[in-house]
Amino acid sequence: MASIPAEPRPTDRLTKDSLMAFPEDSPTPDPSASRVPSDLSYGGFWELLGMVPLAPSRPGGPGRVILRVGEQHLRSLGLMHGGVTASMLDSFMGRAAFAHSPPGHHLVTLQLNVHFIRAVRAGETLIADGEVQHNGRRTAVVRSELRTDQGALVATGTGTFMHLPTESEGTSNDGPSSARL
Repeated sequence: MASIPAEPRPTDRLTKDSLMAFPEDSPTPDPSASRVPSDLSYGGFWELLGMVPLAPSRPGGPGRVILRVGEQHLRSLGLMHGGVTASMLDSFMGRAAFAHSPPGHHLVTLQLNVHFIRAVRAGETLIADGEVQHNGRRTAVVRSELRTDQGALVATGTGTFMHLPTESEGTSNDGPSSARL
């Protein structure tokens, strides 16, 4: 059994600078990449992981998500933690589904499936992309791929999302109106 170090290592001390995965010359968020409000598409959890929204890879397609893998994303053996992979795919698919949500709605993830293909190490750059396969009145289904910037497939995913009305569209502080679900 491995012993726990008495003093944290320098890599254990997380600062805002160490959490940001991109240096000054890296892509900046593209606010026109989708109609996702800026507080949902960048900042908070996105900033914590170092994910950055990118413009769609094809006209009419969903905005993509990019991440440069750093030491803070690694688990044992120097490999990226699977939760980072799942978070990138869920974030991409949520943005894609939200772009098709009815006006006055937000969404939540109902189901997330991730298939891991290959390991990722620090220094690699990952891009999530895919497409909305179904968009109904209540749910959306999105298919996604996570690839290195060199094109190597890292993981695939599917997600099912539910469109929920915002508070002004029939919800209260207690949750969504049952009549709308």
